[in-house]
Amino acid sequence: MPINAVFAQHISQEAIAGIVGQDAVVSLNALIDLSSAQLVIPETEHDTHAFLTETLSTDFTSVELHESRMGFHFVEVTLNNQPARLIIDSGAPQVMLDKSELERMALKTEQHDTAKMVLNDGTKVAIDVLHDTSIAIGDTIIEGELMASDLSGLMTAINEKAETRIIGVIGNQQLVKLKSIIDLSQSTLHLSSPYSR
Repeated sequence: MPINAVFAQHISQEAIAGIVGQDAVVSLNALIDLSSAQLVIPETEHDTHAFLTETLSTDFTSVELHESRMGFHFVEVTLNNQPARLIIDSGAPQVMLDKSELERMALKTEQHDTAKMVLNDGTKVAIDVLHDTSIAIGDTIIEGELMASDLSGLMTAINEKAETRIIGVIGNQQLVKLKSIIDLSQSTLHLSSPYSR
């Protein structure tokens, strides 16, 4: 299987000459393998399929990636049996939900004992936690405690009327745990799940 890969963890800060943009990832039919921190560039479509089945095994699920008008990629999810959307954000450490969106969905949060979010100006903002909950992405389930904070500025900017609302982001910790592979050219997120419905 002819695959070329660029490993992010093997590149020093001094060696970075630029950023590989979405347009390049799409035109190369590249896959972003988050669990091994690599950009995979297959030579043929068969190579892509072989890589996915070898990397994710037979029990992976594929879900459609949507793109907002602002360029954010998101997936349709179900949060405690309610439809919602989450932005795929590999730069965020974990799932972070908007408190006001959770209130709108009648989901109650509690203030986390120690967790804080630090803003650009150094201000510390309390983080809440949503206990005993689950997020379904296709046949993949994320369970446990999820973090929540005030993301209303972002939510106001990206949510459009008469649509299922974007309520937060799914971050790198969960994306890596689920062995996520992003295929922008096919608008698909591939996931291997420790939990399934």
